[in-house]
Amino acid sequence: MPWFSKHKSTSGFVEDGYTRAIEGLEAEIRVTVEAKYASQLEQCGFFQRSSLRSEIDKEIAGLVAERAKSISPDALF
Repeated sequence: MPWFSKHKSTSGFVEDGYTRAIEGLEAEIRVTVEAKYASQLEQCGFFQRSSLRSEIDKEIAGLVAERAKSISPDALF
């Protein structure tokens, strides 16, 4: 059985649609935020990079939470 058929549904709905939607938002936002901090990441040292990564992750989490408000966990996907 191919890997993709595991999530196939005859109704067109997917089992973990809300989770996939949130993960998709996170991936989309991550690209934008990491691009914003790219030059800083290149210029800083190991410990500063670790601190900056933490700041980036917090910003991403906040933006995902803000955009996820418009997605109902009870929605069908």
